[in-house]
Amino acid sequence: MKQVKTRGMTRVRVPQGRARTTQLSYAKFFFHWQKCRACKIGRIAHRHVLVAGNVPCDVLFLGEAPGKTEDLKGVPFCGRSGEILDYWINQTMKEIPEYPFTHAMTNMIACRPTDELGGPNRVPTQDELDACRPRLDNVLFLCKPQVVVCLGQTAASSCPFESMIQVPHPAYALRKGGKKSDVSERAIKHLTRYLKKHLPKMEDKKCPKYKLVN
Repeated sequence: MKQVKTRGMTRVRVPQGRARTTQLSYAKFFFHWQKCRACKIGRIAHRHVLVAGNVPCDVLFLGEAPGKTEDLKGVPFCGRSGEILDYWINQTMKEIPEYPFTHAMTNMIACRPTDELGGPNRVPTQDELDACRPRLDNVLFLCKPQVVVCLGQTAASSCPFESMIQVPHPAYALRKGGKKSDVSERAIKHLTRYLKKHLPKMEDKKCPKYKLVN
């Protein structure tokens, strides 16, 4: 994960046994969370998958957990599910060009949920979700999204953000036929309607400075 330096100071929680609150730079946010060992999977993960995209952003896409490819590369949604998500985003932007938006991607937890190194993915436990909640709070604080798009039921049931929409996880669309499936078509329509209602038009939009994190 690339570390981005900024002049400003950001309020984040740092995992040191128990997470404590302090003042750190944006780059140090990544430095500290990449070293997190608050739960078992943090100790066996190849990489901590934190956030990618525009920070701050208009729309934050929130998934459940990193998969095998994300665990190896340290970037959220860089595998086959990410290809579906990119397609949804691009198609939505084409449908509502008068409502342009920046976006970022993250997950409820930063580490691949598995019981052994290289093992299969499983659903995150409540303890793992709780342990990673301070990191998610920091991502929301840094991104300052107007809308959070929850990808799947796990994200939707645990998301702390008020202005949110739920669509299926892209992995589900993969199992149902991919980009041209009914699942993808419904997800794009749902995103288009919701974002058109909750985002400002181009002429009313303010353009904050942001950093591209990947």
